[in-house]
Amino acid sequence: PEVKDALVLLNGEPLELLDDKEIEPGDIVYALVQFSRPGDRIHRDHIAKRRPAVVVEVKGEYLLVRPIFSKNTGGRGRRLRDPVAAGLSANSIVGDDGADISRSDVSGWIGRLAAVDTAWVLCW
Repeated sequence: PEVKDALVLLNGEPLELLDDKEIEPGDIVYALVQFSRPGDRIHRDHIAKRRPAVVVEVKGEYLLVRPIFSKNTGGRGRRLRDPVAAGLSANSIVGDDGADISRSDVSGWIGRLAAVDTAWVLCW
């Protein structure tokens, strides 16, 4: 397989780093997102995980995001209809819970929601 020139790869695809990119609702970013429930933690000392997340709202230096999972954790999410168009794997699920994060917790830009997913994800 052909290797792409990139500093960082996510799922074998180049991850676009956020230098001066304006973040908008509908963007899919790679960010540090806190676990919504203590039982979700892999280890009791871990309170957050870097994962894809969809930006729902921009509030100055903070973002309201919904985490994206590769499997449905206890029915707390809904599968994207066109995840590949957004730069995600085919089995991507948007979590039901929102999380406020700082812009500094965002480490890369993955893509944008497809039109078929935008309305239901952003208007929850």
